[in-house]
Amino acid sequence: MLILPRAGLLQHLYRTRLPALTVAPSTAPESRLLLAHLDAAWSLAEQLGPEATHAAGEAMATLLTGLIRTHPPIAVPPQSLRAAATAYADSRLRDPDLAPATIARALNVSVRTLHRAFADGETVMAYVRRRRLEGARRELDCPGSPYTVADVAARWQFADSSHFRRAHRGT
Repeated sequence: MLILPRAGLLQHLYRTRLPALTVAPSTAPESRLLLAHLDAAWSLAEQLGPEATHAAGEAMATLLTGLIRTHPPIAVPPQSLRAAATAYADSRLRDPDLAPATIARALNVSVRTLHRAFADGETVMAYVRRRRLEGARRELDCPGSPYTVADVAARWQFADSSHFRRAHRGT
């Protein structure tokens, strides 16, 4: 399994939409070529200079782009999409720009598809709000915490301490 940053591939994919998930058997010629290149680059990493390292990375991205283009994308099941979305949100709970559009863009799905993954329970933003409240409560419950309620509210992206108190009371 290879998990790679999206940004590094976008320049190689040109106008091709990057799928959320591509599955290619390890025995496929494209996979074998990519894996052989990765093995060779790894074994020679200490001997390569900066230019050769960059070229090896470019070659890897080109090989991976070929693999993506020759294997049809797989639809991500809603449970997997929901798990990916919650993991992404959990890693960015203090980000003021965390919103369904941000999460959907990071996972390369539409906002509507993201909302469908959450259709059987709480909404995306209800999940984010609940997790932010949990984080804020942990900070406030910490003995000897130097933070005021206003500090904690701001750190966990509540508009102000009164907004935080209302949200806290509402749970």
